[in-house]
Amino acid sequence: GIVWYRKVAFEGTRYAEAFAELSGDGRVIISVWDDKGNLVCKDPNPSTYSYCGWNPSITGRYDVKIENLGSKPARYRISTN
Repeated sequence: GIVWYRKVAFEGTRYAEAFAELSGDGRVIISVWDDKGNLVCKDPNPSTYSYCGWNPSITGRYDVKIENLGSKPARYRISTN
């Protein structure tokens, strides 16, 4: 399935990071979207650990998407800076 974390604040000009780590087997992929619906970051290699890092040009709120690519439910932990 897919889970969205909406309106997560990131500070402009500061390197931004978001990651998800599974607590078991499976594959997840993380992506980040700006307030206009533009993709700003996506991990190209889904695995048990998915990472996105980018430099926001301005302070703003972003939507973080976690997608489970496995066939079973996945428990994970998400972190941002």
